[in-house]
Amino acid sequence: MRAGVVDRAGDRARDYHLEHAAGPVLDDLLERTLDRAELLRLIPLSEDSPEARVYIAAARAKAVELAGPSGHISAQIGVDAYPCEGNCLYCGYAAVNSAVNAAATKDALSRELDTDTIVSYSRILGELGVQLISLMTTEDYPIDTLCALAEAVRAHIPSTVRLMANTGEIDLRQAQQLKASGFDMFYHAVRLGEGVITALDPEARRQSIACGKAAGLVLMGGTEPLYEGQSAELLADGILEAAGSRPYYSGLCALHAVEGTRMYHERPVSRARLQYLAALARLATGNETVLGFVGHTKWLNLGFDPRGRHNPVRYEDIQSSFNQTKQQLRADGWLV
Repeated sequence: MRAGVVDRAGDRARDYHLEHAAGPVLDDLLERTLDRAELLRLIPLSEDSPEARVYIAAARAKAVELAGPSGHISAQIGVDAYPCEGNCLYCGYAAVNSAVNAAATKDALSRELDTDTIVSYSRILGELGVQLISLMTTEDYPIDTLCALAEAVRAHIPSTVRLMANTGEIDLRQAQQLKASGFDMFYHAVRLGEGVITALDPEARRQSIACGKAAGLVLMGGTEPLYEGQSAELLADGILEAAGSRPYYSGLCALHAVEGTRMYHERPVSRARLQYLAALARLATGNETVLGFVGHTKWLNLGFDPRGRHNPVRYEDIQSSFNQTKQQLRADGWLV
């Protein structure tokens, strides 16, 4: 039956995967979670090895078992581009990367999108059929302003579209404000190297996660940024930290350091490596985490972008990007 799950998911390598992952091995991986000792053994394996492919197949089967065979499209709107005191060394908006920050916004009329633009983007995304819209800000963006944006956006998108806050640290009162203004979810994570490659306190991040969940916000977490040379211990602990926060939506993200930033010299992990590590993370994370990890979720990006990408602005371009994302999901074997 579980072999059939993998087949329905449309994995292009399913014949190989089913031959090597069906039966007791697959059943075992689907009925438990990987522990730290197993992660430490598995992380150093080549992503091209036969054993790695078994885990990739099992992770996909688990994803389908939990969330079904459909793909999910989410969107993120970058609200502002102010110099950020969070100081993630790879980010174009970090205050310590001030020259990059200034160059990234030199052609913008301001460092902040106006409410009408954000509402217009959100309305378009809702009409196209995204399932989740994230409003992303820099670390010290005012909570009151973000809540006002949420109220404006919520009035113009379908009730079925989830609205997520991706912002700085929050206490319980602020988390309750976010919830009352129309946010359903929030993104927060203790990143790899938090406090070393960022100026943020890991314990403060954990407290924000606890406050958001206590206020009734659904958590999206994750493990990032991944780049070459990170130890198996760091990766295993990062994966288990994210799993321990019990998010509904999670995943892994490779480093995307903007040119000129202090981490531009670091090389992100390859797509194949990321796929394998994400598979291990899926198998090390409990069933309360339903979405993410294995490629059945993809993102559109609008507005300001700390990764320095040129995001679509016109309706036609946003629609084209959405359609391309659907095609990518179909090509990967997901139903949309």
